[in-house]
Amino acid sequence: MGSFAVFMAVMGRLGTDQLAASNIAIQLLGFSCMPASAVARAGTTLVGQYLGAGRRALAETCGWVVVKMNLVHCAFIAVAFLLLRDQVFLLFNDDPGVVAAGVSIVPFLALLQIFDGLQMSAAGILQGAGDARFPMIVFGASSWLLFVPFAHLFAVSLGRGIVGGWAVAAIHLILVAGVLTLRVRSGVWKHTRI
Repeated sequence: MGSFAVFMAVMGRLGTDQLAASNIAIQLLGFSCMPASAVARAGTTLVGQYLGAGRRALAETCGWVVVKMNLVHCAFIAVAFLLLRDQVFLLFNDDPGVVAAGVSIVPFLALLQIFDGLQMSAAGILQGAGDARFPMIVFGASSWLLFVPFAHLFAVSLGRGIVGGWAVAAIHLILVAGVLTLRVRSGVWKHTRI
């Protein structure tokens, strides 16, 4: 959360249109990811229960079902973002500058939607297995060592603006989701003592 607060301060340095579009984007992502977050939390509980009962295979099956459910939901929302890019921002603001800034970052919002669903699912599986430290370290390191400095670099220092900042946000989440998914695939979490 802290890294996104700094990110929004960086977007604010770009101008009011970019800040308004970024605020709308955060609201869209927050709202559209609620079902994926709920499914991931349910998966966390079930993985923990099944592992606690010594049913590792069922815990793994449950985890991958959560991943698939969230990917389907998030892919649907991502496609909706892409198809309704103008209308989505017009729901919040009809200023042409804000809408233009918002439309320019829609492809990154679509990617963020998909990979946020994936990282929530993978982190939920790991947390349910008692492997909570690994997701915290990965997310924290990526947030503060990659996301914040490179968002500033691309958005402000290199002059790429809102597109550069949100591109870095997407890369950050793709990286986190990839690392956490590899950890889930490794199966090491199934042998964590709860």
